[in-house]
Amino acid sequence: FEYPGNLDRARSLIRGYKEHMTGAKPVVDLAFFQSVLSHRLDGSHAGGFPGLTLRLAEQVRDRVDYDVVDEQLVHDGALAAYRLLVYVQGEVTDVEALTKLREWIAAGGTLLTCSLGTQTVDGDAAPWNSLMPDERPLLAEVRPGGTWDWTAIAKRCCKRIGKGVVIRIPAAGDETAVMAAAVEHIDYHLSELVPGLADAALIDADADGVLATRLPDRLLYFNPGDQELVKKIALRAGDWATATKKPAALQVDLRLPPHGIAAIPLR
Repeated sequence: FEYPGNLDRARSLIRGYKEHMTGAKPVVDLAFFQSVLSHRLDGSHAGGFPGLTLRLAEQVRDRVDYDVVDEQLVHDGALAAYRLLVYVQGEVTDVEALTKLREWIAAGGTLLTCSLGTQTVDGDAAPWNSLMPDERPLLAEVRPGGTWDWTAIAKRCCKRIGKGVVIRIPAAGDETAVMAAAVEHIDYHLSELVPGLADAALIDADADGVLATRLPDRLLYFNPGDQELVKKIALRAGDWATATKKPAALQVDLRLPPHGIAAIPLR
């Protein structure tokens, strides 16, 4: 929806970017879980948003694109579209969502969470606890000196369920910097941590303010800043080995005007 007057004032922008106005949906395989039940029961979130999830999602957006799902979407089977689900806030959810979550993990999904305790609306913590790894190391044991020990993570923070895995980082949901580093690494390097599971296609390796997303026929980059940028894009060959549409080159120097968009075509 938009007002005709606004469209009229944006004629030059629409003309310049009309090739991108296709209505195509981004190709996103990571989602954040937002418990609407917990949100309604709490009622203390400033501005109406779930603060911990919002801060984490905003911090990783520079390098990771994402969707958001709630209980109803999970009930309807929405998890099938995703490879990785991040759950850092929501102490109450319903048993049907947790049942669907377990089924999705068993089919090959990855749940990334923190030292969060969750129960059903009936006060039953067993469905959530049954998903969690048995061992609960301290953060200092798997992130000594601020650097992740991914071997220790794989051994002590992971639980295989069927074809998928649960990864529980020993950090609180409000330790945003710690959880952001975990989300970004696990999204792009999951196969190194858990062999047999797939990584996300790395389309933006830099925390530089440029926002990127993957569309079916292009990689789209947006520069929200006031200065023109030349962004060096380094794509990984393995991410495109089985793709039906691929970039012509893996190394691209992309010129981004201020407050502007540029794209790498996939053919």
